[in-house]
Amino acid sequence: MNDSIMLKNICEQPNVVADCLAIELPLSDRVLSAQRIMLLACGSSRHAGLVAQHWFETIAKIPIQVLDAAAWTDRSPLVESNTLIIALSQSGKTKDLLEALTQIKAVTPEIQVLAIVNGSDSPLVHLADSAIVTPAGPEGAVAATKSFSAQLVILARIAVNLAEYKSLISPSIVPVSISKLRTDLKVLPQAIAKSLNNLQRHIGKGVGLDWMVSESIVLLGRGIQQPIALEGALKLKETAYVHAEGFGAGDFCHGPMAILKPGFPIIALMPDQKMRSDLDRFQALGCTVIGIGKRGHECLPGLDQVFELESIADWLMSFLIVLPLQLLAYDWARSRELNVDQPRYLTKFIG
Repeated sequence: MNDSIMLKNICEQPNVVADCLAIELPLSDRVLSAQRIMLLACGSSRHAGLVAQHWFETIAKIPIQVLDAAAWTDRSPLVESNTLIIALSQSGKTKDLLEALTQIKAVTPEIQVLAIVNGSDSPLVHLADSAIVTPAGPEGAVAATKSFSAQLVILARIAVNLAEYKSLISPSIVPVSISKLRTDLKVLPQAIAKSLNNLQRHIGKGVGLDWMVSESIVLLGRGIQQPIALEGALKLKETAYVHAEGFGAGDFCHGPMAILKPGFPIIALMPDQKMRSDLDRFQALGCTVIGIGKRGHECLPGLDQVFELESIADWLMSFLIVLPLQLLAYDWARSRELNVDQPRYLTKFIG
């Protein structure tokens, strides 16, 4: 059944990522020579920024803060002049983001702002010093899916370009193979397409799964997958109206696990040996544990349900891990006969 805009957007992601890999990135020397990055965004865009934070730190070796633009005026963080501001927005019209940038420019007019946005004629593009317009096309559903992946791939490319720029200046700072990173990116659209095709045999058809009767669910991720846990929880909240929470797998054991009871569903993202020991403990408490990871990974067998994905470079697995979460959110909403494309109270952007 493909009569939903959200499902259509989800299925467009292989082509969207391929298109984002093909466009030129207008990255000036001033952008590439920045000493630190501050990324401002809200909602799903902030989650994309939190994934990219790992790339900028580990690949490009550059300090980065990811801040919630909606909380900017409550904090007014210090911004140094050699900082690159990356402003991330699907619509380019988010009021909180525009207000934060206006405040920054008023105090530090020389600051460089790079916008990543899905609409070329938007207030954010006019406010920024330079802009990258993602070729994702209109996203009619309120929940961000293909625009999230578009933002991720642009951020991944910027991280690689920054690494290349820094490696030319000082090779010892960035000891990575730039050609290997670019090869990893080239196979991404095909891996997304294969994963979507396999996943839709089980989810994404609007039929629901047995554990979708629960009113609450927890998503656990470690490291770079923790922001994907946040994103998956957001998708479930805004489409299926489920109380969903994303946690770092380690942090969950420091208090929050007291909410667990028999039948409680837990989604584990890319479980490793350390997480698996906790998952065994949760299963012993009677919880239903759903695992998402690479096909054939040793930590998946024995869980209550498993969704397997294509095997690609670890640094890009977030692109695949988010797919079943998007489809599960769609399925859960459809099983409750909800309007998955236009959730209650929500609009595409907060103006």
